[in-house]
Amino acid sequence: MKMTTGIFGLSAALSLVAVPAAGLADASPINLDSREYKVGIDATTMDPDPQKAFASIRENLSETLSGLEFKEPRRGQVQFFDTKDCALGQSSMLLRARMPPGKDPSITLKIRSADILIADMMPVTLADGKTVEFEDDYGIGPDGTAGSDYSRSLSYDGSVPKTIAELTQNFDHLTEVMSAAPTAELLSGPLIDTVVYASKPYPLGPDTAVKVETSLWYSADDGSPLAGDVSFTLEAPFDYATVLAARDMLTTLSDGLGEMRGASAEKALAALPEICQ
Repeated sequence: MKMTTGIFGLSAALSLVAVPAAGLADASPINLDSREYKVGIDATTMDPDPQKAFASIRENLSETLSGLEFKEPRRGQVQFFDTKDCALGQSSMLLRARMPPGKDPSITLKIRSADILIADMMPVTLADGKTVEFEDDYGIGPDGTAGSDYSRSLSYDGSVPKTIAELTQNFDHLTEVMSAAPTAELLSGPLIDTVVYASKPYPLGPDTAVKVETSLWYSADDGSPLAGDVSFTLEAPFDYATVLAARDMLTTLSDGLGEMRGASAEKALAALPEICQ
């Protein structure tokens, strides 16, 4: 039997436990609704002018993806929140407010984890009972290889909550999975101006086309570049050939960005309150 060292430095025996066939009927299947493929952009290579930054990205990508056509950009603002103890982040959650021009804010609590079971089985639900899709953010990581980060995004429209108590009014079972007092205040990260360029449908295979998006984030205070990525999304149901084609396209996007490629595809790392970064 092989011995391993656990996260607390204790030796533990690694073993496989046989499950009775009768117990398999009670297993809960995991159904992935979509997968977003993305590669990060190095913010230090982004021009302070979003239009010029996008022009550089499009020029780089045109060398590896011919015929990629983009539409006019969508603009908005986002902001992320957490407590001074980073209670949400420590519980595999992100809290985001998205503010489209002329519309009420959309508040999203995102459950995110590389552990597929944590992301799928965390008991937090929307108080209004709406169903939530299960997604995979498949991005290029700091070591240059691609990996999964599973998520469920629970959203509602309304004012930005100021405390944990206000946040819990919109979710069931939230306090069961995090340790934070109801009176704990929610600190804000930087207010971010977002600019998103979406392409026209681009063929991925004989029967599949995707929209490639370039998302650029800038500080709303001083206009400095914060983060960016290039991405596309596959919707379920999936087939093997299309998944292989999507993996190859992600590599093509990564290679096409060249020196503009970032160390991480997760833009939120640059958007959390400073104490939680």
